[in-house]
Amino acid sequence: MDMGDRFSAVFKLIYGLVLSTAFLCIVTALINPEKILQVYPYKGSVAHLYADSVEPGGTSSVAWVNRGTTSYECTIGYGLQYPYCGIVIKYKRPDSKNFDLMDYFEFADASRLDLSDYDGVYVSVEYTGPSTTLYLFMRSAHTLPTNSHEYDLLPYLHADFPAGEDVFIDFSRVQVARWWIDKFDPSQDLRHPAFGHIYELGVELPALPTEGTHRIKLNRIFAKKSYVSQKHLFIVSASMICIGGLVLIIQSLLKYFSIRYRKENEALRSTMAVDPLTKCLNRLGLETAVGAVFPLSSSLSAYVMVLDLDHFKRINDTLGHAVGDEVLRKAAAVLSKELRNDDVFGRWGGEEFVIISRISRENLESMILRLMRSLQSIVIDSAPDACQITMSVGVTEARIGERFEDVFKRADNAMYQVKQSGRGSWKIV
Repeated sequence: MDMGDRFSAVFKLIYGLVLSTAFLCIVTALINPEKILQVYPYKGSVAHLYADSVEPGGTSSVAWVNRGTTSYECTIGYGLQYPYCGIVIKYKRPDSKNFDLMDYFEFADASRLDLSDYDGVYVSVEYTGPSTTLYLFMRSAHTLPTNSHEYDLLPYLHADFPAGEDVFIDFSRVQVARWWIDKFDPSQDLRHPAFGHIYELGVELPALPTEGTHRIKLNRIFAKKSYVSQKHLFIVSASMICIGGLVLIIQSLLKYFSIRYRKENEALRSTMAVDPLTKCLNRLGLETAVGAVFPLSSSLSAYVMVLDLDHFKRINDTLGHAVGDEVLRKAAAVLSKELRNDDVFGRWGGEEFVIISRISRENLESMILRLMRSLQSIVIDSAPDACQITMSVGVTEARIGERFEDVFKRADNAMYQVKQSGRGSWKIV
């Protein structure tokens, strides 16, 4: 497995984990498993009604409409500045002697509920009357009270909710009542709501309630907590989106640099395969091109030609290497113009060139003659006298399955035979 395949496998694994986690978050959000604790009705609890009529001058009253269904009626009168009316639920210890007495409660009977592990309470209340708001209240007792004075010192927690609606009250909305803080000036730890020791809870009319009749039916109250909170699901989902986006960016950058690297390598290979002087293939480029042709696998003809410029050493020695370079450049230019698009042409080394062509035997001779005549058009401006460029050419036909090295050796020998017989001609073997 190469590096690209390894990276691809890693990215697929990461995307799989991201998608799996996102899918799990969606499923969890749809199922939304919850922890539930029934707070009312509750075995051993007692529900008491209260109103300001117990105080001197109080004119509000409360009475059961149906005790069995926890339905009651408050009649608000403004005999006091702040009239009140409501229902309070207290909890008794299982070993209390009054545990089974529905309407009886003493301080010694008290028990507490631990709601610290819950997100809030769900309250189901039916309401008929002029008010738009009701209050949920709770008292928290780190130490159980033994008398009315100690009871008054218990932190009073409350939160409002729409009258007559089934509603979930998140504990983040519950506050310690301002009037209780102003009245008792508690320590700082009691000024903030705590839900680990709930002594009692209930429902009452809001401050300064509307005068008249308010009918209320308390159906049920239960504490609720999602095992996986929506906040945590959002954080995880957002994190997965960020990770997926980051991985996508990394993958895109790696792909970009990979493509760029490949293009630069291709450009570098192309540069390395080209002779900088003549701009045709160099020996490395020829060897690469040869690999696409040899060994010959079809019956189509393929000819290898070795071309060597005549008396090139004399040109270098007498006219200088600059003139020699000019001759090589111009020779490569005129020779390449006579070749077909699928012919391979390159500089093998020094003044020697190689051509590999699929030309037919009938057209081979005319092609070689055109190549030899093309050199006659070369004019060397820096030469003092007319400088005639010729070449010696050795040609051979490749056989099926034959290696390039063997074909080249035959053509090279044919070229040397031309050199020995006087130059400026060609020979096929």
